[in-house]
Amino acid sequence: MKTTKDNYYNALLMCVDKNRQGWEWMHTPFEVDNFACATNAYLMLFFDKELVKGLKLDKTPRTKVMQIVPKTMKKNFKIKVSLIEAAISKTPLIEEVIETETECKECDGEGDVICDYCGFEHICKKCDGEGVIHTSELTGKLIPDVLSVIHIGNSTFIVEKLLKLIEIAKELSQESVTLIYQKSPENASFFKIAEATLVLMPWDSEKEPIFTIK
Repeated sequence: MKTTKDNYYNALLMCVDKNRQGWEWMHTPFEVDNFACATNAYLMLFFDKELVKGLKLDKTPRTKVMQIVPKTMKKNFKIKVSLIEAAISKTPLIEEVIETETECKECDGEGDVICDYCGFEHICKKCDGEGVIHTSELTGKLIPDVLSVIHIGNSTFIVEKLLKLIEIAKELSQESVTLIYQKSPENASFFKIAEATLVLMPWDSEKEPIFTIK
């Protein structure tokens, strides 16, 4: 199947985070120099902006974003998408928890209350000043633990981010991805997917990897 500019633009949309408060520039794809980019702070996708010519990109200057990209990327570790999927299939199951937030009735969502004795304001003890009450409830369902980790090369990644890598690869009709740069376990890794490059941040976890790809 031919990969079109719509496929590339869809891949960008997979990398934005429209719910990130205070980081509105991460809500939409943007351009930096000759590149079309999108990020959610944990990963970033970029490629030649000509691949999405005519489609909407935010033109606000963000040159610092590309400073993490090394000048040379010579690693050439090809990985089949099916292998990553097989690794993810080993993800252990955990109990699903639904977390909710409700307005604190004690302080009417303000986070502060007036003391009946002294008349001064103080932090609401019921919600610890947050203005909301957090509750969690088990649903009785078992779901994959997407915070499980998989080791690739010299770095560790959580399943949640690797699922995004697979999603992008399939959108771009690719059966494999290529690890083209990996400096150290603490630094970002760079994966080539068709004409795009995906920057993936490692995950510092004490969990044992469920699978190793090397």
